[in-house]
Amino acid sequence: KQPLKAPHTMHTILDPTEDFLPQVGEVTLTYRSKPTIPIGDRVKLNSSYLTATFLYDELLPRMGDLETHEEFYVLLLNSQLQPSILVNAGIGALTATVVDIKKLCRLFAILPANQVVLCHNHPSGVVSPSRQDNALTEKIKELAQLHDNVVVDHIILAPERGRYYSYADENAL
Repeated sequence: KQPLKAPHTMHTILDPTEDFLPQVGEVTLTYRSKPTIPIGDRVKLNSSYLTATFLYDELLPRMGDLETHEEFYVLLLNSQLQPSILVNAGIGALTATVVDIKKLCRLFAILPANQVVLCHNHPSGVVSPSRQDNALTEKIKELAQLHDNVVVDHIILAPERGRYYSYADENAL
């Protein structure tokens, strides 16, 4: 079947009766909650200390230790400040990690959350944020706002339990 030619132009017009849509992919997004702790029994993370403690408890078993490489996580909270989902958004080397912003866009679009806590570790033990940390925080804050989420903190963990930096505590958000 030949494409139609538009009168007085050299452009080709696709025949609308032609079925050409199977040539493109289809995206389906699904979220299924499998909480092991009922929502009513979850801790309420209403301070940076509680949030950092929760993150140490959750991340140490996942990472093995905090001294060998950086990892970046996103913690989604419900409206009661209870953790609902913890997602690894990047695994890096000793001094840096790459965060997949497109992955975060999908995450914010489909997962139920009102508030977001960003978290990564500094293997060096220096918990002060770098310029790159600040730039990434701003970029993710803007992305979260597009999806009606609020970044309530960004916590940088040191390898030693209890040492952390909180953007919220330092009014750096």
